[in-house]
Amino acid sequence: MTAASWQPEGPNESGRFCDLKPIEILDWFDGPRLFTFSEEQVLYLAYAWGEGEKTIRYLITPTEEQHIRALGHGQISLLDAVKAPVVWALDVREGKAVSVKRLAWTTVPDSVLPRPHVLLNSAHAPIFQLYAQGNMLFYELTAGQLKKYIEASYSLLRRFFQSVDWSGFDPPVHQISVSSLRLSFGVPGHARIDQRVSELAQQFKERISENGDPTMVDAIVKLCPLQNTGPADSVTLSGQLIPGTPITLRRGDRAVWREKLRLIQQQRVTRRHEMEGRVEEIDWGKWTFTLRELNISLREQLCRADETIVNELRELYGDNSQTRIRIFGDSIQGDQYLEVDRYEVIGPSSVSMPTETAG
Repeated sequence: MTAASWQPEGPNESGRFCDLKPIEILDWFDGPRLFTFSEEQVLYLAYAWGEGEKTIRYLITPTEEQHIRALGHGQISLLDAVKAPVVWALDVREGKAVSVKRLAWTTVPDSVLPRPHVLLNSAHAPIFQLYAQGNMLFYELTAGQLKKYIEASYSLLRRFFQSVDWSGFDPPVHQISVSSLRLSFGVPGHARIDQRVSELAQQFKERISENGDPTMVDAIVKLCPLQNTGPADSVTLSGQLIPGTPITLRRGDRAVWREKLRLIQQQRVTRRHEMEGRVEEIDWGKWTFTLRELNISLREQLCRADETIVNELRELYGDNSQTRIRIFGDSIQGDQYLEVDRYEVIGPSSVSMPTETAG
């Protein structure tokens, strides 16, 4: 029997699976093809095995979070993930369930099932993904709104991988869909995270906690839906960095995350600095550089800046520049880097005697 000719036969359970809101999307091609969703506090895996005119045909399987993690890490096959004694054949037309049949696994033909031994390779699984839900058809998604989501996601990832000292991390974009606003970031081809994914996930969790990193928490604030406007009612964050239950941001959560950010900033003592020196050791991957030959009583100062400043320094001066600059920035207690937000070009290098101490 071919997949196209199969007509599921089983008890009709109309009224079930009427609201397929994905929790975690594992595969996407012109829409979610493999994803989890919840109904009556039960987690299900939806596998799109076929489609016709305006209709998508799914196989629905009850599942558990540990099975989804194992699937995402390539530890079990896709066939094993969708296999269960009882499954459902679901047809969705234009977003609405039009047929729900309860089936015994033994009645499902091989032609509609994944091939044996097919894995979701963790090297291709999203390390971070964002899925915004709401009235996307009523509201037009503007370029400014899309830019906000991309920049906030990138800021969150960039800061995290700076904090774990991962040089040159620039995640490739796996997917952008604006019909439902989905962003998916992968792992660079040279990166090897299989052995570190649990460790990285734990560190990510710590850095967006009450005692976490203010830059990362600020990025979460920017991802929260606005209280009374905008197309998104909720934004779900998932991926290898967020195993288990995804983070769901809803209208009203922005105030909660703002308060968390305020408390973190209140706990961290910052000091304003101004100093002069010569730029060396620019690291474009980490957005850092070292300032030497200082006019204060320090041998060198490690500096971190945004991508624009670091690129300007790299283009203008290079690693062997003799040009001195004056930098302005904040130091945060416990962080060896100075967060530079502005600089001025002074002129050719001529080492001055120290005249003051930092701070």
